[in-house]
Amino acid sequence: MRDTQLDYFLFALCIAVWVVTAINPYDFEAWALEQVASVLCIGLFFLSRRYVKYSSVALVGLATLFLFHATGTHYTYSLTPYDPAFKSLTGLSLNDLFSWERNHYDRFVHLYFGFATARVFYEYFDQSLLKPGWWAWLLSINIVISISALYELMEWSAVLLFANESGVLYLGTQGDIWDAQADIALGGLGALIAWFCFIGPVVVRHLIKVPEAA
Repeated sequence: MRDTQLDYFLFALCIAVWVVTAINPYDFEAWALEQVASVLCIGLFFLSRRYVKYSSVALVGLATLFLFHATGTHYTYSLTPYDPAFKSLTGLSLNDLFSWERNHYDRFVHLYFGFATARVFYEYFDQSLLKPGWWAWLLSINIVISISALYELMEWSAVLLFANESGVLYLGTQGDIWDAQADIALGGLGALIAWFCFIGPVVVRHLIKVPEAA
C-alpha cells in the first residue's frame, strides 16, 4: 500500500517548493488568489485521508500536480517560461515545433489536473461506495469535469471583484474567448486518459472477474 517515508518526502518537497515559489512572485495579488483554491483543496484532501487510504501512485500524482501549480502561480500561468526551459534542456522550442502562438502552460496543467485527480477520486469512491466498480470511475470523471467548471467560475468571479491587472493575470485567457471551455474539456480528457491508464484495467478485471495471479 503506501510508504510512510514517501508521504513525508512528498509533503516536505511540496512545502519547500511552495516556499520558494512564494518568494517575490510576478504579481502578488494574482499569486494570493491562486492560493485560495490550493488551501481549500489541500484541506479537503487531508480531511478525506481520515477515511481513505490513498495509494502511492495517487499521492505522487497529486504532489506533482501541486509542483506544477506552484510554479504557475509564481510566474502566473500566462507567463510561465516553459518554452525557454524546454529549449535549454533539449535545444528545441515547443512553440515553434507545434506553431503555438500562446503560452500553453495552463492548458498542460488543466490536462494533468484531470489525469492526477481522477485516480484520487476513483480511490475515494472505490473505498467509500457500497458497490464501486463502474460507479467509482464514472463519478471520478464527473467530479473532475465539475471541479474544472467550478474553477472557471471562480476565475470569472475574481475578475469581477478585482477588475485590474491582477484579476486579468489570474484569469489568464490570453485573448482566447473559448479558454474556459478548453480548460474544462482538457480536465475531462485528462480524467479519461487516467481511466485508460490506471482505472480501466482494474474495473474490467472486476467486471469479468479475472482471477488474480497466484
